[in-house]
Amino acid sequence: QRQMCIETEAAQFAVGQPYTAALQTSVRERSQAKIARALKPGQAVTMEFNAQRVSLVLDSRGIVSAVRCG
Repeated sequence: QRQMCIETEAAQFAVGQPYTAALQTSVRERSQAKIARALKPGQAVTMEFNAQRVSLVLDSRGIVSAVRCG
């Protein structure tokens, strides 16, 4: 049985903001995720799905372009 994904809707406020550790913490807390990670362009990342993880996708300037579950 697959777990429900964390609440990424509550973390969409981060899109368009510069990435900081404080922003990552706020996204993790608001989404109720156990784990948060920032994904930089071209960065190698693990592809396994984790319903308790939130990912902040960053652009080349370090601006959050998306917030995703997994």
